[in-house]
Amino acid sequence: MKVAQKYRTHQLVDAENLACAKAIAEKLRKNPLLLEDAKKFLREVELMEGPLNVRSYAAQWKHILEKESLDRIIQILISPDEKATALRQDSPFVGVKFLTKQEVARIYERIRHDFYQNEEVSV
Repeated sequence: MKVAQKYRTHQLVDAENLACAKAIAEKLRKNPLLLEDAKKFLREVELMEGPLNVRSYAAQWKHILEKESLDRIIQILISPDEKATALRQDSPFVGVKFLTKQEVARIYERIRHDFYQNEEVSV
């Protein structure tokens, strides 16, 4: 193991976010009504004054959630492409309704284990 690997890199954070997004996608498939919680969160973000990038991602997510089908939303959520990776940095799918602290901890543990042991991450 290299010393530099002990730090949380962008690659690791992106892998953690993608793994969480895949777990959230499974929950959305089982319960599409969870989309309403994400929309509610975005309405609350609209009322806040925050960094421009957060508001920009919120506006993009709002458009996606209002205009796209559930299947397309899930495709966007779990896509490995650059735009989806950026969108996941400010995801509206936050809180225990989507993933509990324990679920997030298990996901992070698995991703970090893969990252530090194999220098490859399977999500």
